[in-house]
Amino acid sequence: MASLNSAQNFLKHADRDPSAQLSFEEEENDHVVFIATIECGQLGQGLSFNMQVFQIWYLASYPEKLGSEVAMVMKARAAFPRLHTHPREMKLTLGLDFLQRLRVQYRGDNRFLLV
Repeated sequence: MASLNSAQNFLKHADRDPSAQLSFEEEENDHVVFIATIECGQLGQGLSFNMQVFQIWYLASYPEKLGSEVAMVMKARAAFPRLHTHPREMKLTLGLDFLQRLRVQYRGDNRFLLV
């Protein structure tokens, strides 16, 4: 969450230093989006197909966040064996391929749940 506060402060005070630059770590978005999908689920609405696929991809990409022995993480890692060992670009490519295959298989059925 520190990255969100940093961006917020940068934008809030941008007029003070016009030459300042905001540093951005792309992988920080993964964590923020994962938390957002969890919170959406807590609102009582079902998660979209894309949100569910993202959660699977996230858990396989960052198994250490919940623990490798957690059932949801183990299922996600079965869908993406050794995903966490790949470079980011490969992770993204494998995630997109997975999403596209599942869209065909489930035809956008939002009831799909792997985790």
